[in-house]
Amino acid sequence: MRPWWQPDPPPIPEFETPCWVAIGITRRVLDWDPVTEQQPQLGPLKATVFRNERIEAIMAFYGRAAGDTALVFRQGTGISGNLEQLGPIKLVSVEDKITTSEYIKGRWQRRVDVGVVLRRPVQFTYGQPEFVGVYGTIYSEEIPPIDFDARAPLNKKE
Repeated sequence: MRPWWQPDPPPIPEFETPCWVAIGITRRVLDWDPVTEQQPQLGPLKATVFRNERIEAIMAFYGRAAGDTALVFRQGTGISGNLEQLGPIKLVSVEDKITTSEYIKGRWQRRVDVGVVLRRPVQFTYGQPEFVGVYGTIYSEEIPPIDFDARAPLNKKE
């Protein structure tokens, strides 16, 4: 297994390799509604924001055993012992296999893509500057009071 997109990619395995896998994160999305909590133990002006991050990735299986290996991976995600290895990261879904091919080193190579969606908790701690005052002048126009008894009734038929 290796990262799919790399600045200096290593050599691609030979065609005789039964299967190899490249994984790439395609999307990361933070939940919209965070939970914010004051953290007095971190100091009087600290707040922590808690969110969940959704991570969407594609696993690309290459080689003559790509389909079988992708199936073994998909089936293995249903085993609780395997999921425990993710720690705080939770598996949300494993998408259907998509069989395609890719032109590599002058030859067509079989490829099977499997989408994976994960969720993990994230937190950010921010300093909050203390509000000490405002400098400046506020100007306003005085609005004259309205005498409601002196107003003419609206829509009065005469």
